[in-house]
Amino acid sequence: MAREGYTIVSFAFERMDIDINGDTGIIHSRYSQVASYQHVSLSNVFRLTDVWTRADGQWRVMARHSSILG
Repeated sequence: MAREGYTIVSFAFERMDIDINGDTGIIHSRYSQVASYQHVSLSNVFRLTDVWTRADGQWRVMARHSSILG
């Protein structure tokens, strides 16, 4: 469920680098979005780092970090 007042017009994962070691995966991606929250622009380009883990055959995101690039 999205937060009320948060609107995404468009988004794209422009690049992804995936590293897997056993049951842990790390994904570095470049992500762009055109979005707003309560009429304040949140449009930008971001660097995302996601840490995934596999348990019982299922992959789940354990952590995410984002930094503004542009």
